[in-house]
Amino acid sequence: AEQIRAAVAKLVENAIAYSPDRTTVNVSIKANEEHTEAVVSVLDRGVGIPVGEQNRIFERFYRGDNQNEHSQDGIGLGLAIVKHVALTHHGSASVWSSPGQGSTFALVLPLAGK
Repeated sequence: AEQIRAAVAKLVENAIAYSPDRTTVNVSIKANEEHTEAVVSVLDRGVGIPVGEQNRIFERFYRGDNQNEHSQDGIGLGLAIVKHVALTHHGSASVWSSPGQGSTFALVLPLAGK
């Protein structure tokens, strides 16, 4: 449970860090259509992630080029930790992003007993 809390917290912290000041970050948690997995989605209003970087952002120590005054101090472990937690719990982590439109990160975990 502590690992999952830490992964969700990291997604929210990143969304806040990469979004402009005074914007909204949305968090939703729902079951998938089959009711076999929980999907935690975190949507930010940041600059977005170029398609060419999206395959790398879950790698340890990878830092994209879109840093700002709130995100520049990181070392590139946050999303790697999210992915590790997801895989450890037989789930997945993914991103949808488009430059200029922000990003939506999803942490998908199997529901207990499913």
